Amino acid sequence: MGFEPAEIQTFIDLGLTSIQAKVYLALAKFGALKIATLSKISDVARPDLYRTLNRLYDLGLVVKLVETPVQFKALPIDEGVKVLLQKKQNEYEKIKRESDMLLGSLKKNPSQELTAENSQFVMVPQRETVINRLRQAINSAQSTVDVVISWKRFMHGIGNIFAEAAKDASKRKVKYRFIVEKAPSDQVNESGKQFWKNYRSFQVRFITEHPETVFGIYDCKELFVIIDPKSDLTGSPALWTNNPSLISLVQGYFDVLWQAAKENPTSEPEFISGLKNEVKLKNKRSNLA
Repeated sequence: MGFEPAEIQTFIDLGLTSIQAKVYLALAKFGALKIATLSKISDVARPDLYRTLNRLYDLGLVVKLVETPVQFKALPIDEGVKVLLQKKQNEYEKIKRESDMLLGSLKKNPSQELTAENSQFVMVPQRETVINRLRQAINSAQSTVDVVISWKRFMHGIGNIFAEAAKDASKRKVKYRFIVEKAPSDQVNESGKQFWKNYRSFQVRFITEHPETVFGIYDCKELFVIIDPKSDLTGSPALWTNNPSLISLVQGYFDVLWQAAKENPTSEPEFISGLKNEVKLKNKRSNLA
């Protein structure tokens, strides 16, 4: 006999295996059954069936009828669901107690000061793993965050994926410094300026080209470097490290870049402005001549 996939999946989500779900549903739908009949209806081989029935019996989902031959009977589905939900609740409460104890222990015994000897280098996989690790770093930041980022990543990240985390960081008065490439148009630049005015603790400066390296430094303790800076937000893995020497090196690079970057996204580098002024002066002289 076949069962609806949704029925099987529900009981799998509640903690049963696929075979256990089939056996339980067969008994719940057809009432007390002998082993031979139950094996046929559930499509479970006898060796597996005995082992499965023992487990369902231990869970309180199945009872054994003292008859010859022996028959088994299941709790009604609504009661069976309650039993499994209670088991899930008990497991959750146990895990929560253990987690609270672990966190309490860590607070009483804070980790030692970070040194090169206990630093780590971790390659974070792309997609959701990168997003989750970055969100965790944003939520944990207490004082400063320095980021070099492309315009597309900046708007997609702060304007969408990390919007709530960024707002919370702003409320905590975490000081952000973003170095971002100039937006593709003045119109986009204007919308961007209005956007980051909502984040009082955010500062933004601009460079003219797509950044060769995309990275973020969080509280001078964590560094994320995106392996492929030209990928979209979730398209590249990242290198994470808490190594103080490497963080100090990258922080120095950021500070130099920050000084060279422009506060106005529409402003031009001085040498370009100078060339344009020189051309205008030559044209003016030609017209006078």
